[in-house]
Amino acid sequence: MNEKQRKAAIWVASILGCGALFYLGGLLSQVFTNYTIWMESGGMWGQTQIAAPDWNPVVCFLNAFSWNGVKAILLIAAVGAGIVIYVKVHEKFSQNQYDDRGFTKSKVGTYGTADWMTEKELKSVLELSTPERAAGMILGERKGQLVCLPENTRLNRHCAIFGASGTMKSRAVIRNALFSIIRRGESALIADPKSEMYSDTSELFRKNGCEVKVLNLVDPLHGDSWNCMSDLNGNTMMAQVLTNVIIGNTSNGKSDHFWDNGEANLLKALVLYTDLDKTLPPERKNLAYVYQLLTHNSEKTLTIMFEKLPPDHPARAPFNLFSQSSDTVKSGIILGLGTRLQVLQNEAVKQLVSFSDIDLTAPGSHKCAYYIILSDQETSMAFLSSLFFSFLFIKLTRFADLSPGGRCPVPVNLILDEFNNIGRIGGAPDGSDFCRSLSVIRSRDIRVM
Repeated sequence: MNEKQRKAAIWVASILGCGALFYLGGLLSQVFTNYTIWMESGGMWGQTQIAAPDWNPVVCFLNAFSWNGVKAILLIAAVGAGIVIYVKVHEKFSQNQYDDRGFTKSKVGTYGTADWMTEKELKSVLELSTPERAAGMILGERKGQLVCLPENTRLNRHCAIFGASGTMKSRAVIRNALFSIIRRGESALIADPKSEMYSDTSELFRKNGCEVKVLNLVDPLHGDSWNCMSDLNGNTMMAQVLTNVIIGNTSNGKSDHFWDNGEANLLKALVLYTDLDKTLPPERKNLAYVYQLLTHNSEKTLTIMFEKLPPDHPARAPFNLFSQSSDTVKSGIILGLGTRLQVLQNEAVKQLVSFSDIDLTAPGSHKCAYYIILSDQETSMAFLSSLFFSFLFIKLTRFADLSPGGRCPVPVNLILDEFNNIGRIGGAPDGSDFCRSLSVIRSRDIRVM
């Protein structure tokens, strides 16, 4: 029903309601008049009988405008108002109510309290707009208008979309979100398992003045490079995150804390050794060089290398923990870590991690569109996508904290399509880093879908 039909229906219902009110008022007015005449004639002791009311509509309408008619109309209105008030109070304080299908809904909350949003609630939280004027996040369509989350809402801008394959999540939700991001002049980082978003929207972002980059983890030769170690700069906390993410995303599903911890200590030591080596040119400080140190040197050679470091060198502590193991265990740790990082034997992957074309803080300072093309078939490169987003959260949050107002000058939108293929984000073994990030990045103008 459109707006004109709705207004016409309201007018018709109002006219019929008024007509019914006056008809009943006139009918009741005749009852009052006839009763008065009967009482004046002696009532039960008199010789006359009370006259019946005339049901003729004309007679009823004429009687509605008499003094008895006014009293009758007021009485009917009072009774109707009393019924409405009773129903409303009963609905408010009763334990149960009925939905549109006639099912009883409990207000106790034992089975949950979720309910469909009313029209009043919708208008107080969301905005209804035409496609030409819609500026916020498009959620759907209602009565010919777009339902949007307002651009300046104080509500949480994070959004979770669930749907089976073929339910048009990409077409109906993600593409609309990208078009809205372009219209608002914001940045977007898109996880793109099928590379279809890059094919369909990258040129549109370029035409609208966005810096476009693509981290292609399916075909590394056809994409930009990103050296995850370029963001360390001697920061041991970032080195710990890098280590935890690699170990957490290269397990085969079965975790043994003994071997995991040993491999993590060795990896962290090698990463810090490479990152803090002042004799090494910056272009060689990458995971490919770390893998080279691991595979081109024996355990004894590595021990000699680390013993030359100052006692307070950050790489000494994790290597000393590794060195506490027996020779057999150390050999197993080296073999296990080499197996985890064997994807770095690929020349294209070495090229991908050797230098950086991608600045993780750029989306917060000017309009950018970063596409991260993931494989939806195998997980050998999942640790790189997980590293990318883990470092992105850390770097963007710090960038926002140092910016005026504690927010990114340009709002950043993360579109994490096929979220499960990204890998575990953050260094926490239980994956809780991502949950913590969601709770704090909203105030920095970083949104996640």
